[in-house]
Amino acid sequence: MPRKIAYYITAHGHGHAVRSTYLINSLGKSCEITILSDIPRIFFESELSVPFSYRSAIFDCGCVQHDALKIDVNATIAEYSRIAAINDESLADEVLWIHENHIELIVSDMVSFAGVIGNKAGIPSVSVSNFWWDDIYRDFPDSIGKQWLVRRVEGEMAHFSHHVMLSPSMKKWEGSENILTGVNLLREARNRSQELREMLELDASAKIALIYTGKYGMNLVDWSKLEQYTGWHFIGLYPLPNEPRNFTQISKVRFTMQEFTASVDVVISKLGYGTVMESLASGTPILYMPREEFAEFPVLESYLKRFGHALRIEDDQFMMIGWKDRLEELYNGGKRLIHLSSDANMISDWILAIPRT
Repeated sequence: MPRKIAYYITAHGHGHAVRSTYLINSLGKSCEITILSDIPRIFFESELSVPFSYRSAIFDCGCVQHDALKIDVNATIAEYSRIAAINDESLADEVLWIHENHIELIVSDMVSFAGVIGNKAGIPSVSVSNFWWDDIYRDFPDSIGKQWLVRRVEGEMAHFSHHVMLSPSMKKWEGSENILTGVNLLREARNRSQELREMLELDASAKIALIYTGKYGMNLVDWSKLEQYTGWHFIGLYPLPNEPRNFTQISKVRFTMQEFTASVDVVISKLGYGTVMESLASGTPILYMPREEFAEFPVLESYLKRFGHALRIEDDQFMMIGWKDRLEELYNGGKRLIHLSSDANMISDWILAIPRT
């Protein structure tokens, strides 16, 4: 009988869902996977190559944000409190769902309440992440609400039986039989730059940059200024207000997202785990914005700097589209020679070696 796994994915944006698909594609070769997330099913249908079941569910909020870079601390505390009350009331129902569906193992990125469900159901539970949410919340300004939030998440995380700590990690733990450390979770892709230029009807001399900043707060940027960047063509998943003539909105039909990353000359993005790792996997240089309010940022920035071919641009310069010198510097530096590879299969094997209860 295939092992049945419930895979919980945080409600915080798409980044955790993206990297979860790498591991699900490996686990799903021999297991039956049910995904529990508020990320729409259609997203997983486009990213997964293995069969899966899906249940729309929310068990956390990650961080509520003002925009792509700034966290709304008070709203985060209030929303987590609201969801936590619902979680407490529904715990018995969630455990019943686990038993009725014959779930044998829980994997979570990074829903801390999933550990509570696993512990109560009497089955192993595995956290997979480069940080825990209490690491992020602990950096909030001190308040009674912040203290409650950190204690709540710490308590939930204590219920997990096993942990996979992705690199670069905010935790400084040594590996053990219950902890796997120093592993990468990313998508590898080939460079299809010639095909991309043909699709965009660009000549071979055109320089291409991928804008991957999300949708929060980007309406304030005067994107029409990109037209001043002669010789450059910009692409992105989302439409831009005041859409410049040298911008094309792309879709993941002919290319995967990782193939777009591998095929462009520069990526322009905020720093998140997936963006950093896929930039390093493909060798593509990155122009990035700071996320000073997010405690993960300095860890990612420090890790990225070890490999070079990355430049930082401050918020005000980004909003004014003052990028050209940095873009040219990154373009002239070319692709990195050192590429990271994925440990998805290793992580999958380690998880599946956890004994059944």
